[in-house]
Amino acid sequence: MAKFRRNHSSGGRNSSGSIIKSILGMILVAGVLYFTDGSFLQGEDEKTPTEKPKSETKGYEIKTLPSNPSNQADGYGNDMDEFRDYLPKFNKNIQPLARNSFAIGYSEEHEQAAWVAYELSEKYLARKTKRKDAFRQDKSLKTGSAHPDDYRGSGFSRGHLIAAADRTGSAEWMNETFLMSNMSPQEYNMNGGIWRELEELIRSWAKYHKKLYVITGPDLTDVRRDKIGKYNEISVPNNYYKVIWAPNAKGIKAIGFYIPNKKSTKPLTDYAMTIDEVESRTGLDFFALISDDLEEKIEKDKDISDWRFYDDKFKKRVDVWNNY
Repeated sequence: MAKFRRNHSSGGRNSSGSIIKSILGMILVAGVLYFTDGSFLQGEDEKTPTEKPKSETKGYEIKTLPSNPSNQADGYGNDMDEFRDYLPKFNKNIQPLARNSFAIGYSEEHEQAAWVAYELSEKYLARKTKRKDAFRQDKSLKTGSAHPDDYRGSGFSRGHLIAAADRTGSAEWMNETFLMSNMSPQEYNMNGGIWRELEELIRSWAKYHKKLYVITGPDLTDVRRDKIGKYNEISVPNNYYKVIWAPNAKGIKAIGFYIPNKKSTKPLTDYAMTIDEVESRTGLDFFALISDDLEEKIEKDKDISDWRFYDDKFKKRVDVWNNY
């Protein structure tokens, strides 16, 4: 204190002015930090979040589906109104969300969707937009989603569950398919091989039958021990499934597929099965809200002749796509 007093007595007004300027400077810096959240201190490479963001909706309306959609009289203001009764049965471990043109059931435990359900018809397949990769976190989820960088260097691709090519009818529809809640870790040669072949076949079936209802996802009851992720822990499934129903076809036409998460040289027909069989493997209950009689008929059907498979596409997959 003695030293302070000596300086104070000898400095006079100049010392008081310095103290006041220092205080004002500290207030100014504090104000800038408060209103900018300190972001001016960060470089370009440090904008990647290190924790999940708070839930928010950006750019378009996303509403949470009720626990029992068929009991709701009001619509959602999107294309899910007609399709909502054909969704899988909900459970407490799944967060269901409606998009503008599809729905998901998200598993926080595994950081990916347990199922993605959608209609596939001419309006969705109209060629009105081109693919523009826009992988990003899904900030509409209460718990947040995986981050694109969680897959970086993992050895797995960000595998679309509903394909971007299934939503070329609108830039907004396609943009939604790049949310990370629609991604699941697939081996590269599976994603670009047999999964690609099946996606292309389903689009051709949709054009032929005019409308399909598709539910697809990973089998989260069978995952690998090691997880991937830089910011989140993402399970790696051993198998994936698709179930397909043509509601406008004459008679019952439905089929299921259960495919290993690895390169395959087998024809897709080797992985075809009834929807009942897919349910028994995944533990999911598809088309749970339709009448029991119709549900039973759909889920027991598996007539390969109802679905056209192409030898040339299979050959291209084995000779070309598998080797990318």
